[in-house]
Parts: sequence; C-alpha cells; structure tokens
Amino acid sequence: MKYKILLVDNDLTFSNLIKAKINQHDIHKNIEYTHFVNPNNLGASFLLQENFDLILVSYTYPDVPYLTGDVVVARLESFGIPKTKIGFIGCVRPDNISFSDLPWYTKGSIECFSFVDKRIGRASSLKENLSLVLLVDDSAMVRRMSKKTILKAFCGMDEKQVLEAGSGLAAREALISAKAHDIVPDVIICDIQMPDMNGVEFLKWLYGQKDFKNIPVIMVTGQAESGYVQECIRLGIFAYLLKPFDETVYIEKIKEAAGLTL
Repeated sequence: MKYKILLVDNDLTFSNLIKAKINQHDIHKNIEYTHFVNPNNLGASFLLQENFDLILVSYTYPDVPYLTGDVVVARLESFGIPKTKIGFIGCVRPDNISFSDLPWYTKGSIECFSFVDKRIGRASSLKENLSLVLLVDDSAMVRRMSKKTILKAFCGMDEKQVLEAGSGLAAREALISAKAHDIVPDVIICDIQMPDMNGVEFLKWLYGQKDFKNIPVIMVTGQAESGYVQECIRLGIFAYLLKPFDETVYIEKIKEAAGLTL
C-alpha cells in the first residue's frame, strides 16, 4: 500500500527540502507522492478528493502575519479531516499554541519523519522500551540528573543502558564501542558547549557515519547558545530543548525520538 503526504506551507524552498529528505529516507518506498499546497489554497473538495494519509502543517507563515498553524488546523477540522492525520512542523514551538495535543517536529529535522513513518502504517513496530541511551554533557551533575530522570520514567531499564560521555570525543568512542557489540543507542541527548569536541562538531561527525547517521539526536542548550541551534537544525537533529527544561517534556521527546509513541 502506498501513502500520500500533504505539506501545508508557503515556502516552496522548504517544501522542496522536505521532499528531498523524504526521498533520501527509507520511508519513501511506502509513499505514493508528496504534495505541496499554499495554506490560502486549501479547499474541502481538494482534500476530500485526494484523501491524504498525513498532513504536515507549518506553524508560522512570515509573509502572512495573521495566519498560524492553529488557523490552518481549524480549517482542516472544518473540512472533516481528523487530527490523527495532522502534525505541526516549525522552528520553535510557541507557548500559546491552541492545538497543543498535536505532535510538533522541528523544521529541517529528517528524524521528524519517524513520525511520518509511524503515521502511515508502521505503528505495529513500535518499541515497548528503550534499549540504550547516550547522554553527552560535560557536566557530571547534568548527566546524573538526566540519568535519574530516564531510569525513573522507563522502569524496565537499568543503569547499564544509559551511557554517559563528557564530550563529543568521548561520545564518539562510546558509539564505536557499542557498535562493536552490535548495539547502537535509540536516542542521543547532547549538549552543545563542551570541551575537545562540541555538540555541533559531534553532529557533523555523527551524520557522516553510515552506522550512526539515523540515530535521533535531542540537543539541550542554554538560551545564550541559540546561535548554534540553527546549525544543529540544519544538520538534522530530531529536536532541541532549552535549559532548564520540564521533565515531562524531556521524557516525551525521548519517547517520540525513540519510536515509543505515535
């Protein structure tokens, strides 16, 4: 069975980028085609006729200041489109989002298509728990707190399933060692500012390795490091969180990245 995806955005460059990334990803084998439409051209007859399996809605439209993803989703609902077929894509999730129950994925992140993958018919392959997590941060205290949070949330895990690295170089060594035992992390949680090899440098190495390039990465960063965030997004991270972050949001992002939720 082949599936249809609709991208709702007024940025043709971004649309072409998403299409290209889909074609590079394994899921393209299950996709009939990806269609692009300007939000102002959405119509009930078009949507009902095409019967898209998934609709990805950009949240902001710089050239149309009055338009937001909330407005577009409300319009889709008025056409009878169920929310289970809709997801948001944006750079920064706003605090006042109306449809807060809809999944949010970072623009430019190829790993947002793990969401696409599941929504178009692979939900049966969802994992029940994490096998391995890699925490990369030069602060031992941050690693200890993150590890405690993860072990509390995922009851079936033990401490050996949470690897720690104090720099990008140490993370690289941990990955190579894990691969030698035929295992790779379900998700990597990485800081940006670190000695020896920082988070951006680590990402550039990671995405150049065929054994590791598909591991979803969640970056954790301080507000002052926002200049690095755009580079991380461009490289293909799954998501990023600003410090200090809410534990519930932290765990939900890990679940989404690792394929533990729809």
